[in-house]
Amino acid sequence: MYYSYIHNKGDGKLKTSDSYRYTNFNNDTFNAVFNQNNKGHQTSHIHIIDLLVRRLFPLTPQTIFSFSGGLSFTDFHLYFQYSDTDDLEAFDNSGALAEAYRQQIYSKATHKIWGLGPKGQFDFEYLFLPNCWDHSLNFYFIGQGALLYGKSWSDGRFDGESYNLTIFTPTPESRDDTYRWSYGSRFLLVPNLNLDFGLKYAYESLDSFILKFVVGYRLISYWNMENTLTEKYEQGGFQPFSFQEHIVYTGPYARFSLAF
Repeated sequence: MYYSYIHNKGDGKLKTSDSYRYTNFNNDTFNAVFNQNNKGHQTSHIHIIDLLVRRLFPLTPQTIFSFSGGLSFTDFHLYFQYSDTDDLEAFDNSGALAEAYRQQIYSKATHKIWGLGPKGQFDFEYLFLPNCWDHSLNFYFIGQGALLYGKSWSDGRFDGESYNLTIFTPTPESRDDTYRWSYGSRFLLVPNLNLDFGLKYAYESLDSFILKFVVGYRLISYWNMENTLTEKYEQGGFQPFSFQEHIVYTGPYARFSLAF
């Protein structure tokens, strides 16, 4: 049995300020300033439990191949938070304010998915040193594939506010949208593909300890996961819609172990 825990955290920010001139349908020229301030934060937790049976196939004294098969369980939690503030001010040639527009959006969402299904894994290792030595240096490649039958839940909150003032509408126009949303439990099939390769070094002392050091690169991906990233909204409508997303985690890693 194998247990894995994956934690991912990310933050993003976009802040811009643009100045430009434009002419309306009355041929009046205006100087405009547009400011944009966006922020996003995402945190995910993935728990993976694999129950696999392994069969070893030594091909040559320096190459080893093995195949494993069994069941895999994944518990996935994702939290996403997003805020967007847009400001537009337009001035006529005399410097008087002719138009002001402001929009603020705040959204947060929580997604939970669990899945259970068959999983297969193959391992390949090439030994650079004779296996009778105390030292070993191996290249390894691991491929995993699973098809998970799962269930998902989603819920969140959305706040939207807009404010508009022009020379044609001296009275400000405003709009507020605040609501909570949720998607009930849904069943879905989630393909899972993982790749892992790198080098591992080991030193084994028969009467004292075993030292291991691994450097590698890993890819973990889940496909067809509904509504697992940002809740997207139609332009100007503040209406969420359903879509399908893929989650991919990649990156290098290093691992060190010492056993007595």
